[in-house]
Amino acid sequence: VEEELQLLKIFLEKPIGLLALLDEECMFPKATDTTMVEKFNQHFKECPDYVILQKSRGHPAFAIKHFAATVEYNGTHFLEKNRDNLAGDIIDLMQESGLSIVQDVFLGEILNTGQIRPRTRQEGAPRVHRGKEVVTQVTKVNRRTPTLSAQFKNSLAVLIERMTACFPHFVRCIKPNAAQAANDFQEDMVRTQLSYTGVLESTRIRQEGYAWRPTFDVFVKRYKIIAFPYTKLNQVQENARTAKRIIEAAGLENYMVGHTILFLKYYHQDQMEAALRQFYTRVQNVQTAIRAYFARAQLRRLQERARMNAAERAAAEARDAEEHARLDAIKAAREAEADMRRQEEETRIAEQQRLEKEKEEAEARAAEQLRLVKEAEAVKAAHNAERAKAEAATQEKQRAAEAALATKQKAEEEAERARKQREDALRLAEEALARAESTEVQMEMLARAAEEARHEKDEADKALHQQRLERQKSRKKRTDDAARLSQEAQERALAEAKAAEEARLAKERADQGARLAEEARQGQERLARQEAEKQLLDKLHFLEEEAAKAKALAAEQARAAADALAAKQRADEAALRAEQERLAEERHLAEEQEAEEAEFRSADFRLPTFNLRNRVETLIESKLPADVQCEDKAMKGWLLKIGLHRKNWKRRWFVLDIAHNVLHYFESEKSKKDKGHIPLDLVLRCYAPSDHKEKNMFIVETFQRTYFIQATSPEAMRAWVAAINVVPLFTEYLSTHTTA
Repeated sequence: VEEELQLLKIFLEKPIGLLALLDEECMFPKATDTTMVEKFNQHFKECPDYVILQKSRGHPAFAIKHFAATVEYNGTHFLEKNRDNLAGDIIDLMQESGLSIVQDVFLGEILNTGQIRPRTRQEGAPRVHRGKEVVTQVTKVNRRTPTLSAQFKNSLAVLIERMTACFPHFVRCIKPNAAQAANDFQEDMVRTQLSYTGVLESTRIRQEGYAWRPTFDVFVKRYKIIAFPYTKLNQVQENARTAKRIIEAAGLENYMVGHTILFLKYYHQDQMEAALRQFYTRVQNVQTAIRAYFARAQLRRLQERARMNAAERAAAEARDAEEHARLDAIKAAREAEADMRRQEEETRIAEQQRLEKEKEEAEARAAEQLRLVKEAEAVKAAHNAERAKAEAATQEKQRAAEAALATKQKAEEEAERARKQREDALRLAEEALARAESTEVQMEMLARAAEEARHEKDEADKALHQQRLERQKSRKKRTDDAARLSQEAQERALAEAKAAEEARLAKERADQGARLAEEARQGQERLARQEAEKQLLDKLHFLEEEAAKAKALAAEQARAAADALAAKQRADEAALRAEQERLAEERHLAEEQEAEEAEFRSADFRLPTFNLRNRVETLIESKLPADVQCEDKAMKGWLLKIGLHRKNWKRRWFVLDIAHNVLHYFESEKSKKDKGHIPLDLVLRCYAPSDHKEKNMFIVETFQRTYFIQATSPEAMRAWVAAINVVPLFTEYLSTHTTA
């Protein structure tokens, strides 16, 4: 299909399609066939389906790859043939022809498809415009004639429009041989043509699918004798059930049953015809045997008569006459008895069908009740599932809230442990401070030692001062005793100097020791204080970080608990809304079911409480017209029964009897014997056509025939259509719900 679309684009696409370029070249006076082919080659050289011929042919040419094969086109005289112009003097001559038909044709209008619409002659008064006679001027030459390619495109568009508006059937012409000779059938050539035209492919596709698609009535009419006795063929209904029974009797497989037609394989038709031929063969054999028996009996009778004299022959003929009379009487009695049995059988079958129908209706009602119960149970189960789901979601939310609460408790425990760790850290800090205080005690001891050193220094200073005082006292004595104790004085002076030096050195050492002790105490105190401060700061920083983490965790747990609480509230609200929606849906379903049951009761014509007048007025949404008489179970009125010819149109008194499901029509209102009747069980549909030329007409379609009836007014037509459709619509409603 894609390849065919590409080819169509090559020929028909605007503005560079083959036909469009051909028309364009025809507009240039200096254009030739060679320039036309060159333009084709220039525009379509990239197209895979267009072939540029490399080898010279002696004439302008090109080729195109079609579905069948590559076709070479000779471009000689393309432009001249496409213009299709007729000389002006010839047109002028033909328009002045003495033959009216030739003159009308050449004075006619040329359509876009190339066809000519002849001029129509109108007898009578000339055309007058504003009080003056108008003379129509006809152009005799240079009429605008479309080119052949334009005619082809326009006619193709018209053909496609007509084909899309209907169901076309194609007739394909196949050449048996290339020489067009008689009695010469070439299989290869015919097979090639069938392959090129797609017939073989279409046949293969149809064989793989369902090639035979007969309707129910056609199929049953032809093959019902295969599955039903000969005596009951007139009672067979032409529907899907009967067609399926015939197919099962014939033993067909791989078939489908649609709404109006059967979907069968191509070989199923041969199987059905074989089964039908077998039946007809047996019938012919029986007929042959019976005819032979009667022929032999007649031959024996004639031979016996030939041997008799006149009296014996007359007596034999009298006996034969009596025998024929007796046989005719017996035959008449048997036919009467057969008619009686047939009527009894029809009555029994009708009663059986009625009982089966009532049984099916009862089963349908039971099935419908069961379906409604199952639907109610399904709806209830679905609501229970939704409720369980909502409860599960609520429980999940509660578990999430409990988990959040447990997490919050755990966070509080972590915070308590962090608090305890902080207290332990504070205790350790206090111990460190205590240790620092013990260090201070040691420093105090060192200070006391330095103080003692200072005290010893003071004592030394006091001793030195005392010595100085003693020296001053003894100096006077030494001065007095200088002469006498000069040596001892010098020794004592040296000893005192030495003692003073030692005291000085001791004082310096004591000062240096006190200074070092003070520096050591201050350094130890400073180091202890820095270490304690560092440890305390680190511990406080750690405790602050732990407290911040615990606070953040507690805030997160609080948010989670709040989210869980909000989610629980939303879940409760959603569950409440779901429950409210479920109750509203149950009320809506109950109301719909009640309305459906009320509609079912109002449409059930079998009920004793059924009122035809109320039902019809409900369907037409207005009151019944005065020309229609309607009761609880019947509707009466005058209608026009339409035939093929106007002389067959009869005005009849129609009576719709809902109690017996039949539509009678009488010759008059007082007639007791009807002219005919229409069983409502056999009515397929009753409708009013919108495009019929007769007004107030409606159609009643049955299995056997179609009735055309005309009412006296549009209101009466709508009332009769609604009344006749009461039984088919209710039957269709029952079958639809039973199938569902």
